[in-house]
Amino acid sequence: MSRISLLQRQRGWLVVLGAFLIQMVGFGAIYSSSAFAPEIAASLNMDRAYVDLVMVLSLGGSFLVSAISGSLADRFGPRPLAAFGMMLVAAGLALAALAQNAFTVFLGYGLLLGLGFGLANVPGIAAVQRWFMTKRALAASLAAAGMGVGTLLVPILKDFLAAFGDWRSAFFCCAVLAALVGLGAALLLDAQPEKHGMGPDGKQFASALVVPKAEGMGLHQALRNRAFQYALLGTLLVSIPVSAPIMLLAGSAEARGLSPQQALGLLGLIGAGSLAGRFFLAAAADRLGRRISFLVICFALGLAMFAWAGAREAWSLAAFALVYGVLQGSFVSLLPAFTADSFGTRAIGGLIGAVYTSRGVALLAGLPLMSAGIAFFGTYAVSVIGCGLAGLLGAFLLCLARPAAAGERKIARVKPAISAIAQGASVRARTGHAALALWLLSLLGLGTGLLAVSPRGAAAEALAPDTAMRIASLPNTQARGGVRSFAVELADGVGVFEMPKAAGRSPVPAVLILHDASGADGRAGSYAEQLLGADIAVLELREGDTAAAGAALAALAADPRINPARLGILGFGAGARLALELPGTAARALLYPGCGSLAGMRKMATAVEPAPLLHRVAWMSDAGIRDFVGPAEYAWNYNVSGGAPGFALPQRNAAMLLLHGTEDPANPAEACAFLCESLRATGAEVEHQEIPRAGYAWDYPQFGSTRDVMLPAPGAAGQVAARPWPAMAAQTAATVAGFFAMNLAR
Repeated sequence: MSRISLLQRQRGWLVVLGAFLIQMVGFGAIYSSSAFAPEIAASLNMDRAYVDLVMVLSLGGSFLVSAISGSLADRFGPRPLAAFGMMLVAAGLALAALAQNAFTVFLGYGLLLGLGFGLANVPGIAAVQRWFMTKRALAASLAAAGMGVGTLLVPILKDFLAAFGDWRSAFFCCAVLAALVGLGAALLLDAQPEKHGMGPDGKQFASALVVPKAEGMGLHQALRNRAFQYALLGTLLVSIPVSAPIMLLAGSAEARGLSPQQALGLLGLIGAGSLAGRFFLAAAADRLGRRISFLVICFALGLAMFAWAGAREAWSLAAFALVYGVLQGSFVSLLPAFTADSFGTRAIGGLIGAVYTSRGVALLAGLPLMSAGIAFFGTYAVSVIGCGLAGLLGAFLLCLARPAAAGERKIARVKPAISAIAQGASVRARTGHAALALWLLSLLGLGTGLLAVSPRGAAAEALAPDTAMRIASLPNTQARGGVRSFAVELADGVGVFEMPKAAGRSPVPAVLILHDASGADGRAGSYAEQLLGADIAVLELREGDTAAAGAALAALAADPRINPARLGILGFGAGARLALELPGTAARALLYPGCGSLAGMRKMATAVEPAPLLHRVAWMSDAGIRDFVGPAEYAWNYNVSGGAPGFALPQRNAAMLLLHGTEDPANPAEACAFLCESLRATGAEVEHQEIPRAGYAWDYPQFGSTRDVMLPAPGAAGQVAARPWPAMAAQTAATVAGFFAMNLAR
């Protein structure tokens, strides 16, 4: 037999490269949803929360399809399946680029992308396991590093593609890249080193006539084996603490007093620790022992959740984030190697696919259940401790996930056949089948978990029976520091209603938040956090027109938990203009309302020329919600008491806060000063603050990009550039909350 060249011996590393590229493309495409979410939401008039669901759908779908893709890869090989999956990823991106509604976005960016990546990912990871034995953990960690690299490339690629157009152009470019890189990666995959006359680690066979087959269990055999059943259920339970901090740590940190910037910094520490875990700890497991290293990591993940529950200071949360990142990265890298070491590589695709399906169940069911626990108990600690207990139980089950040793199997063969069969059946009935039944029942937990956090679930009883707000059929938002948060339906609109954690029996003040013309985009998050911390309820109007804003105020006034004499309005841009039309509130905060056009309209109000009737404006009086038709130029300053030109009358001694940046072309200083004088003429107490060096919408979320964002100009045609300023946004949120706390005091 001819000797194998050194280059041929390294063929397994080409397989690692192929799996790395597939993970880079797949996870990069999935995680890019957060970077493009604001643009997608603004372009398609979607709620930002719906766009965020795309990532959950695509990531969870990719894990759930893994069991099928792994089995198909064992039968047909990894190349055709990975190539088809990468084409589906490209097709999903292209379809999303053509989307004109939310359904198409979910179909392309969610379903097709998730299915495609699920079909390609497991075949690549499984192929790596067959090429390596002594360096299996190192090879697996290098392949899994594609996820981190793909995530890192998202903001870089977004900024680069911005030169070619909007998000649709970027998606088309990404679809082409996914197809080219994905096909190239699929061609590198090869799951049968024995066809090249080699075994694992490039070892040459002694004879071409003796080619050993891969050892281990088939998928059907494994599903009947109690050790593999323990592995499925154990992986599901450990995957809960593996996934939970990524989704919930930032909110937990903000609830404990950290700023939004510090909370986001914790996610950066997780990423750094994850890379360290993949490259160092996972690779060291080849020498330390892969099985014992993996089990120690699983137990450490469960114990780390208790450290999270007890962390209160910034340094302790940062230490947890870094340690958790190392453990999470090591778990992800070593899970395929643990599966191959424990159950062999004969049907490794199907085995890894089944294990990954458990991870998908944990993602889609475990995390919503944790969120429901946070909303129900009013604190993160209980759910986090439960998460830790689940991880410890899962680690214990993984310790049991070890088939009998070879010597034990030989001894078993000499036992009487009938006795052996009866004994094995009895043991499986008592233990293994119970574990498999629990794993299958956990699949049903997908629907249970999603229903548990819906507004019709745990939060439903929190609504007062006589309020004008009704539970909405929308996904529940994440609880803020134990605050119960759920969607509500209003007349002509939908909002998110939140009561402060410390709310007692007496009615509390409330603030209505009105968004800019681009809709809900995350700007309100930090303001709501600060207001809730000041014991002020928040109703954020997510969807709706002018009439919905009036209905929202009426709903707050009718709610017995809310003090109707202590209502406030916070408006961004066009929402601030709308706040001027709604009387009857004790305080209003107007953020960059477009003073230039408002000042112009104020001058026009003195003219005698008739103006066309353009639109309906809703307003609220003592009799309730009414509509009137008026000139567009005059509607904003209609005087409720007499119809003469002027502003909507505020309550006596009502307070107003006007905030704008000195570099904002839509809010020049002179026009804003004139607006303040006009407001004071109506009897309001106006506080005027200018923010040096700030432009329009400085509190717009950065979403990882440092470029300007184009937003609709308030009260004028065209767009205005907004440059996010996170530090100033946090300071502004505190300022606004202090304004309302002082003027809406009980």
